[in-house]
Amino acid sequence: MDKCKNEADFTLGLIAYHDTPITDTLPGPAQLMFGRRINSRLGPLRSHSTLNTEQKTLLSEKRAAHLKQPTKQTSLATDQPVWVQHPITRKWHQGTVMRPDDSPHSWWVNEDNSDRLVRRNQHDIRPRRMASSAAERPSARTTVSPDVSNENLSPATSPDLNNQSDATTQSPSSSLPAPTGGILSTYFGHRWVILTGGLLTCLGMLLSAWAQSINHLCLTYGVLAGSGVALQYSPSVSVVGPYFNKRKPLALGLTMSGAALGPLISPMLFRYLIDHFTWRGALIIHAGIALQACIFAALMFPPHLFTSSPVRRPKLSRQDSTWKEITSIEVLKDPAFAIQFINNLMWCTGISPLWALLPDYAIDSGMTKPHSSMLISFASLGNWSGRSIIAVLMTYFPLANRLHVHCIATMLGGFLLAVYPLDTVFYSFAVNSVFLGLFWGILVGSLPVVTSELYGPKLLTNVFSYLMIADGLGFLAGPPISGAIYKASQSYCLPFIFNAVIYTLSGAFLYLVLVARRRKDIAMEIEVGADDLRIERSSKA
Repeated sequence: MDKCKNEADFTLGLIAYHDTPITDTLPGPAQLMFGRRINSRLGPLRSHSTLNTEQKTLLSEKRAAHLKQPTKQTSLATDQPVWVQHPITRKWHQGTVMRPDDSPHSWWVNEDNSDRLVRRNQHDIRPRRMASSAAERPSARTTVSPDVSNENLSPATSPDLNNQSDATTQSPSSSLPAPTGGILSTYFGHRWVILTGGLLTCLGMLLSAWAQSINHLCLTYGVLAGSGVALQYSPSVSVVGPYFNKRKPLALGLTMSGAALGPLISPMLFRYLIDHFTWRGALIIHAGIALQACIFAALMFPPHLFTSSPVRRPKLSRQDSTWKEITSIEVLKDPAFAIQFINNLMWCTGISPLWALLPDYAIDSGMTKPHSSMLISFASLGNWSGRSIIAVLMTYFPLANRLHVHCIATMLGGFLLAVYPLDTVFYSFAVNSVFLGLFWGILVGSLPVVTSELYGPKLLTNVFSYLMIADGLGFLAGPPISGAIYKASQSYCLPFIFNAVIYTLSGAFLYLVLVARRRKDIAMEIEVGADDLRIERSSKA
């Protein structure tokens, strides 16, 4: 230890001390603690006075590198999604942290591609964002992750299916073709269109199970399955009208509430299916579930079968006046429709990123992956409750102003979006998700009734289908905008604030419909008055 007296050689002496065997049978302290000798690149110990200038410079550089503070390792948590590097191939695979090992900086990780537990050092583990927010695969030499949007899908590269929600039924691929579903259902009947949509959805999910690239998934899961959902969604809402006269708002509201039951159980269900059958097996099971829509479509018998007078529903031809009325684009010239179209576009832009941001924000705040999936289920529970409540409210309280209820629910939902960044506790997130889903359910449940009151029941299918285009554009634009804000700020607070503002403003913006309607009524009164005046003058003449 005499070398430690020299300040310049203190580190070298300490290393030599740790690496010196205690006795002939006992190894040194470092080998007893770590199971190996110290792997030092400092070279053999030599007296500082015997070194030349070049050797002294080299020794100083090595000593400085040795004394440099080690890179701070990212803390890991149980059930955290990570990238795991294979020790031989040096390729990165997806995995999930299971538990820490007794060895320092070591963890047991479940590799998704082999479903086996492996022990890895923390240097071979990188945190992974969930697939809903553009997961990035680390390269073999750096921790900076390139975009893998064009990477081939290996068995380990699994898309995130466990956070399915109402975004599934209101995604761009399922909302933009919605007018086609409404028009086809008018011409061919609701039953055949919904049945065809169920077959397309099943086929898209089934083909997605054999996807080998992201582009393959975009075509099968996005376009094919999404188009199938589009053919089902709008006709499934408008088909209820002919069956009910007395309690039509209740029937429409309960129909809309059914769309929230699936997202209520799907996050936990698909998490279970992915864990036990991998994501490909989960998609095959999902295809079987989607095929059940064909059975329910076959049970949608024409309304005249349930009445005492069996009058068959006539087929519409392209020359029929009813067909021309339904497929007319005159409603697009209505200022009230333009306002409602922008309103739908705004609130869909504000709410759509929630399904991608919330689970990642929860994990980033220290919550586990199962808890993050539960937040989506809580929002879906509130969504289902809100749709059911508004259905009862509009049926048994007919004097309630439906437009006011719709707008107030929208603004309250926007306020709750801004609450998320204020607290990062799971219970706060859970309560906030329930109430946000509640007000969103009231918004969606009241939409068909408000639309029917503004334009009449005859144009409900037509207008509702066009509004679905706004929904699709909103769901298409929302996530990229929020992603860009997060990338620029490296914080989840700003995306949530932005979405809260645009969501709240959409509720206030819809009140302009009253102004547009009032101007239209005044114009009609003036036109009627002018006609009466001309008739009166002609009669006097």
